Amino acid sequence: MVVKIGKLTVKRKGYVRKPHIRRSYVRKDGTRVKATSVKKTFVPPTTFKIKDLGTKGRGKKVIKDLEKGKMTKTAKEMGLLKKGERIIDLTKAELRRLADRLVAKYGAKATKGMFQAQELFRKRQKDGFKSKMKATREYISEKYSKQLTPLKAIRKWTSLPSKTRKKLMPERKGKSGYKLIKGRWRKVK
Repeated sequence: MVVKIGKLTVKRKGYVRKPHIRRSYVRKDGTRVKATSVKKTFVPPTTFKIKDLGTKGRGKKVIKDLEKGKMTKTAKEMGLLKKGERIIDLTKAELRRLADRLVAKYGAKATKGMFQAQELFRKRQKDGFKSKMKATREYISEKYSKQLTPLKAIRKWTSLPSKTRKKLMPERKGKSGYKLIKGRWRKVK
């Protein structure tokens, strides 16, 4: 499979570089460079092209449950959206109905992920869509909390003997035999 690598256009803003003192230093050949003061300078805006190193389809690996138009398609099937309308046009009550249908169709975890992704993608928009998505995601968390709880993992953990649990997750801070090395608690012999 041959993937074509394209070019991206980068538009860099201009800015003013603050005045500062450049420190003295010694070059490899032994010559000493004295400290100098650098005046305030203006760096002009520029536009240039760089090689696009991204690969196609990278987003699907990051967010598996989000498929383009999945929520809209379900809303149209329910009759909540007419032609030309978008999910943003729905009220909070209609979004909850849509969430219930999506949970029945795809499961609670996938649906919560869909709403969380929509919330994340629109975190800087000022139209109130983010708050609607957040409210719906919280509604899913409250209503379908049993489906979202990893019961198998909890049962497995609680069924382990206490000694095994202590070995898997020891109380490391302040316990003898552990030392803080480079920001991590490590066992020391």
